[in-house]
Amino acid sequence: MTEGDSRLDRPLETSTLQRSLLVGWVALACLASGAVAANAWTGRDWLEKKWAARMPWGLVALTLCAAASCVAGLALVRAWRSGAWRNAGFAPWRWLVVLGCAAWACMWTLEPPTHAYDAQLAFCVAAALWSLAVAVHVRRPPRPTMRWLRTLDWLAFQLAACVVAIESTLRVVRAEVPLSILATSGNSVDAWLDFHRRPPGTRHFGFQVNSQGYVDVEPAEAKRREHLVACIGDSFSVGIVPHHVHYTTVAEREFESLEVYNVGVVSSGPREYVHMLEHDVLPLAPELIVIALFLGNDVDDSTRGLTTARGRWLDRDEILVLQVPKRLWRLREEREGTGVVHAAERPTAKVPTIELIEQRMPWLRDPLREKPTFTSERFDAIERQRARICSPDQRALHEHVLARLENLRRVAGDVPLAVLLIPDEFQVEDALWERASREYPGADREQPQRIVGEWLEAHGVPYVDLLPRLRAVEPLPDGSRHVYHLRDTHFNVRGNALAAKALAELIERCGVAKRAQ
Repeated sequence: MTEGDSRLDRPLETSTLQRSLLVGWVALACLASGAVAANAWTGRDWLEKKWAARMPWGLVALTLCAAASCVAGLALVRAWRSGAWRNAGFAPWRWLVVLGCAAWACMWTLEPPTHAYDAQLAFCVAAALWSLAVAVHVRRPPRPTMRWLRTLDWLAFQLAACVVAIESTLRVVRAEVPLSILATSGNSVDAWLDFHRRPPGTRHFGFQVNSQGYVDVEPAEAKRREHLVACIGDSFSVGIVPHHVHYTTVAEREFESLEVYNVGVVSSGPREYVHMLEHDVLPLAPELIVIALFLGNDVDDSTRGLTTARGRWLDRDEILVLQVPKRLWRLREEREGTGVVHAAERPTAKVPTIELIEQRMPWLRDPLREKPTFTSERFDAIERQRARICSPDQRALHEHVLARLENLRRVAGDVPLAVLLIPDEFQVEDALWERASREYPGADREQPQRIVGEWLEAHGVPYVDLLPRLRAVEPLPDGSRHVYHLRDTHFNVRGNALAAKALAELIERCGVAKRAQ
């Protein structure tokens, strides 16, 4: 051992204890990997459906990891018995932290539905790498020329330890102080909504956001109208179009003395709808409550708040060291007006007029002139993930959204409740459906509408399904119907106009008000 070597890397006097611990841990890795691989092979028919993107190579990888851990364990025992065990130290324990953290970080790049299987693969790979590294390490005496490698080893350990420490600290802080920037799906609904709602007083395509963070008039002004209907939703309610062409505003113009109060928060879902209904809508005493249910992600979002302990540590949306920097960056962009938003949404010294907005956004009138929001690869990935709800084995997932709807009925009490069913674009455009559904054999394109619609009819809740209306739109010369923004998943002006007509019909059917002559 050279003079410059760290004391922590020197062989311990109680080397027998350390050897026993290392062999024990490698044996544990071997047993765990073997059990995971055996369980995977036993349920391979199930994995073919649930883990389709990783089959069959994922099953082979699990088997190889188990075999590698076994080989490492046998090599360690042999080195001990033959006297070839030359090196000890704390390096193997540092590697355990680094590889465990690396496996954890790999989960941040994956979609939540297959976390249970992806986590098994990630940690089996980490266990195999650690076991093999230990088996090689104990046979090789330390060399002065490898000091740079030990330095890299220590830096990796420090980084992994810092990530774990920062994440743990942020979670402790969140438990004590409900900061909106630390809000995740497993946190309080208040903090979630505070972070995602539009900042009061800012402008959304030239229209000033009200004091509740909604893109509409002030609540007091809405209450002064003779009739009041509240429409609750997510980013479809916020809108990616100016306020004057949004479907709630267009529907409102169909009636005399009627306010369709637009209550929308980006990234919200059925859980948040209940909260907005109870705290922001019912105090206005509306005559009708309309839930704009976007079936593209509200089915998945209905499970928000039901995250398991495993999900809170593996789901990337729950990882604070990942989410907090992204949110701080987004807040900076919103403050400086440099984010990737439409030009008319950026702060300006002068409030833009409707004419100026339409001049800046020519695609409002001509969708063929619009630039895409996402790349084709990113957009297809989003739609593939959402199309999962049409798979036959996902029918049980819809029970969560039905439970949320029942909760909305309960909270609404004597106030009538109606639902506007908004389809995803893959349900409207045939070419997109073909690409999005390839991973889901036997997928039923209309399954979400059928399940939710049957429940609404059984419970006497009026609703309108926009899917047949959107499919009935004549395609433009390029073959697409163009009722959504280009590779964006939100309604454009054409889509909003159709939604407005359906919403007006729903309001009239519920007997709130008659259309203006």
